[in-house]
Amino acid sequence: MVMMMSDGSGYQCHGHGASQKDKGEGTPSASRPRRKTKNPPSPSSFIRATVDGKTMVLSKFFPLPANASDVTVIPRKEADRAARARIRNGILQAPPPNKPPRRRNKSPPSPPPSPPSPSSFYIRAIVNGETKLLSPYFPLPANATSVEIIPKKRKDDTTTTTTTNNNKKSKVSPQLTAAEKKSDTYKRVDANNTWVPPRSPYNLLQENHYFDPWRVLIICMLLNRTTGRQVREAIRHLFCLCPDAESMAWNADVEEIEEVIRGLGFQKTRARKMKRFSQEYLRDDWTHVTQLHGVGKYAADAYAIFCVGKPEEVIPHDHMLVPYWKFLCNMQEAAEKTLGLQNQHMTKE
Repeated sequence: MVMMMSDGSGYQCHGHGASQKDKGEGTPSASRPRRKTKNPPSPSSFIRATVDGKTMVLSKFFPLPANASDVTVIPRKEADRAARARIRNGILQAPPPNKPPRRRNKSPPSPPPSPPSPSSFYIRAIVNGETKLLSPYFPLPANATSVEIIPKKRKDDTTTTTTTNNNKKSKVSPQLTAAEKKSDTYKRVDANNTWVPPRSPYNLLQENHYFDPWRVLIICMLLNRTTGRQVREAIRHLFCLCPDAESMAWNADVEEIEEVIRGLGFQKTRARKMKRFSQEYLRDDWTHVTQLHGVGKYAADAYAIFCVGKPEEVIPHDHMLVPYWKFLCNMQEAAEKTLGLQNQHMTKE
């Protein structure tokens, strides 16, 4: 039995016995894309009713009050107008603008700050009633009070600059303050001083002449604006001419000194400065090496390191003196660790 059916488009199709070709393949209706039919508008979900003598807009998804009357279904637009009117009258609070939530980039937690390097700060403390700048590489004295950490930039603020004819700024060595000049670090050493600075791989000139503070200071004066290789050759002849302070102060002429150090440059200025310094060095009225003519911070720090034996109380800036100073810091730190291990071993026994 064959049944004839109509699909509503004017074409007839067979029932179960119809072939694939008869089902519409190749017909004009099969080649046309299907049009999406719009869904019919959904019925309004708002109701207008009178409750206790007041006209109210209610949702049909909730049960009506028992005393509601004059119930009427209203379109959504009318419900929206009623809501806006209530907002204008202050009955309702306007909703916040519909903005997408802000995405927060979750960055990984920052690592804890690393402790500052000892080379980036100084320590200011009061020792025996005197304010001192101490090195962080050495342990604090037992009687130190008012300990304060000072960033290196604040200490370097004492560095001054000079302007040359070419408008270029040249850095000048930092100057000692009046309080620092009177520090025990630069105090005159006694004749029975037993401090012997250790030898280092840097082989500084001061290491070879530590036994005579006058020689250490003379070497520092010659090293100013001069390389160590040039000074090493010059002092060999200079100390043959003037082996001590007395010979330079009273026996040698300025012209003789100039001739020996001519290869270093500034020989006239250097010779007069060293002769005057030697004369003041032989006097008995000075208590600190900073009182002598021609002794600046570099020479005073070298004096404290190689002659006085107080490297922990100075902070040198010279590019060659700093490595030796750190060399002493590492030696003292290693010695303290060794002493601590020995004390632990003795305690266990």
